[in-house]
Amino acid sequence: MFSLSVTCTWRALIRLSVCLFAGALTLTAVHGAPKSSGAPQQASSSIPRCPASFLMDAVVDRQGALWAASENQGLWRLIPGGSWQQMNKTPGFPGDSPNIYALAVDGQGRIWAGTAHEGVAVWNGREWKVYNRLNGLAGDRVFDIQVSPETGDVAVATSGGLSIYSPAEKNWTAVSRAEGLAENQIESLAFMAGGALVAGYQCGGVGISTPESGWKKWNNTQSPWHWDEGRRMHQPGEMYGTGLPSNLCNAVAAAGTRHVWAATSCGLAWLRDGKWLYTRGKDAAAKNKGIYGGLPSVFRKTGFPSEIGKPDVLPEDYVTALLPCREGLWVGFRKEGAALVDPAGMKVIKRSLDRQRNGRAKWVRSFVVLPGGDVYACTNGGGLQKVGETAKYRIQAPAASTPPHPREAPVERIRNAAAVKEGGNSPATGVVYVGEDWATSGDWCGHYGQDQALLCAVNAPLSNTYFSTRYPDWRQPGAVTKGEKILEVDIRGYMGPHKRKKDFLRAWCHRPSWPENRNVLYCPEVGTRTEAEWDDHGEAYESTFDGPNVWVVTDIPEGLHEVALYFYSPNGREGNNGYRDFLLEARTWKPKYPGLVNFLIQGNRMRFLQGKEPPQGAWGRNMDKRKEEIFDQQGKPVEARTRVKDFAGNGVYKRFLVKGPVSCGFTVRRNASFNTIVNGVFVTRLDGKYDTLPILASRDPYIPSVNGLSAGDDLPMDVLSLWSGAFTDYLPSPSRWDRGERDRLRAYRSMRKHLMPRAENVQHRELLRVWQFSLKLWDGELRNAFDRACIRSWNELQERSVIYRSREWRPNSPNVLPLSREELSQMAARGIDWKQYLPGSASPPQMSLEELKRFLKEAPPQQPENNDEE
Repeated sequence: MFSLSVTCTWRALIRLSVCLFAGALTLTAVHGAPKSSGAPQQASSSIPRCPASFLMDAVVDRQGALWAASENQGLWRLIPGGSWQQMNKTPGFPGDSPNIYALAVDGQGRIWAGTAHEGVAVWNGREWKVYNRLNGLAGDRVFDIQVSPETGDVAVATSGGLSIYSPAEKNWTAVSRAEGLAENQIESLAFMAGGALVAGYQCGGVGISTPESGWKKWNNTQSPWHWDEGRRMHQPGEMYGTGLPSNLCNAVAAAGTRHVWAATSCGLAWLRDGKWLYTRGKDAAAKNKGIYGGLPSVFRKTGFPSEIGKPDVLPEDYVTALLPCREGLWVGFRKEGAALVDPAGMKVIKRSLDRQRNGRAKWVRSFVVLPGGDVYACTNGGGLQKVGETAKYRIQAPAASTPPHPREAPVERIRNAAAVKEGGNSPATGVVYVGEDWATSGDWCGHYGQDQALLCAVNAPLSNTYFSTRYPDWRQPGAVTKGEKILEVDIRGYMGPHKRKKDFLRAWCHRPSWPENRNVLYCPEVGTRTEAEWDDHGEAYESTFDGPNVWVVTDIPEGLHEVALYFYSPNGREGNNGYRDFLLEARTWKPKYPGLVNFLIQGNRMRFLQGKEPPQGAWGRNMDKRKEEIFDQQGKPVEARTRVKDFAGNGVYKRFLVKGPVSCGFTVRRNASFNTIVNGVFVTRLDGKYDTLPILASRDPYIPSVNGLSAGDDLPMDVLSLWSGAFTDYLPSPSRWDRGERDRLRAYRSMRKHLMPRAENVQHRELLRVWQFSLKLWDGELRNAFDRACIRSWNELQERSVIYRSREWRPNSPNVLPLSREELSQMAARGIDWKQYLPGSASPPQMSLEELKRFLKEAPPQQPENNDEE
């Protein structure tokens, strides 16, 4: 028998002792009797309804209080015999975090709460303390938190990799792809007996490591990404077999030294005698039937051991949560509630929640066991739902005093810094996935798209808003070098080929003005946030249909570029919209039909690489050929992958490095969820060869620059070397990129500590600001600075051109008047100040708007000022 701490979770499961007896899992009490007669009251079998309904996780602390984490509805605590309290409103909790995705209770009784973009907050019974990238955490977004029942180590899965806090050593360990992770985004964690840690990757299978290796060695297991030669099958053709059924993990659980389970989007897998086995859901057959082109006649078959009885087919293929207990294994699903499964033969014992009228009450995100033995499911839209009962247990008595907070990671003193060296040869062209950003949200200006930016469907039905750098004019002397090839960036969206004949990619504007929602992309062209996206119309197809999908294609010039795709689900808590869960695949190729014209500079003239200047209308005629070329890439190997899920509370940028000249295609696969959407595409050239795009007002002080900055004799050169050595002009490997990112963060923290006592130095402040921008380390001051810059930018546009003052042209923009462009032009020509008609103007107008309109209509027209720059 081995002991598991009751204060932490297996993907939101209360850690209980697990016994293996006669091949069955038996749940026993963990903690002894209370040390005093004043022990906390045990939770009753009936609990008050939780104020939050979109729950993500739950735990019970040492006082018997039930904690519940929700998306967009905050963090709640229920003290036995009391009522629910909202804990994310208490002092010290990150102020901008209504989205809580993970909870755990450590060996000292402290509550760990993982946020959407502000790290992890730790409650010691009296106050909160936040840990983020500046003081210990690898990433801003937290997916799961687990505590080792043997060592007390706290493992935190973040958007930047794994962070492990050791209470014995009082230090933090960072683990990324540089240490052997298959990917940095770990969806779920579980500790095995002996201290081994199981990691369920969002998009990379399952990994296992031991503390003896210092978490530096990982045994990663993956399924085939495609099950046929044509690369059309993304899941097994069999209902049960050997290996993992999918690399897209949603939850993992462990018991003892041998029992491990993995919940995937294509069924449930379990480890038996060192071999993975799986069973799928009832909808698997329909998913195979819905494959583009139909189920291939020849595909990879794994078989199932003949000596083992066939497992039951599960109620659903998409498995979300796991809870081992005395009665068996509770399994949660996305649409079919929960099922209790006998882990010995993988037979379904009973069902729960499957008859709920509220479909969202059938979506199980995690399980929690109350001290009284009641088993509850945290559902995404139905709150806490009781599913069954198991063994009662006594809660552990709380500590006599308030435990101190975990120690922050110390700022390292940088000495003899050396550049990170890349092993092997770097590819000449290609694409690499480098990470995700949950903190920037819709505040992209100056941070992304400094060469090209496309805000999808913001001008619907006219389609997109496009910001483009003006590349050097080839006619100007010295603008470009003789013999230099130039391929301008082009961004296009397509609907995938698996669709109905007359269907098309939708440009959908969800809400034309949503200024209070920071997750919505800000559009400088309209001075507000417009929630819009490309949409593959997937809601019109069965969820088992393989497609239609969205294709995003960018033509990338020579050199290293960052391409970031932005995703935000504005209605993710409404009906089926919450099921959005995408697989994002990237491929590159040399285009035959480039999006924009390639040309070569020869002396003082331009020669088109196609041999001659294309005739008028050639681009339109080549569209069909180009589309065929794009879809031909579907059968070619994928160079980079990532997963987009749980993005209704916060938007996320998925970041890639692309080395050109190439065309780079991103397939946003619907992955048997709902409709596929993309909100924005951003391209930034990383070599600084050309001036970047002034998205906001020209020469605005918001965007920092290294131009004119001098290092100075008082700056530590080792830190500067570490920072500069972390950059690359070639396509790095994922591990090389992760090491470089870690070095840049180390350099920033060290430089910040060195310069803070002398913060009055303008050069020093600007240097830190440049580095902060590069690392995307957001704080309240930077958010306020961004908002002020947006106001300045919009004011400048209105001063420059009358069309930005007209509600007729921009009905959802701020500070616009109910006047036409012609009327505003006449006002400018007559010297009438348009600002006096704005609400709250210090100078009241001499006539009303109606009188002004009559005056402009009756008075002879005057020559308007020439300030209508588009």
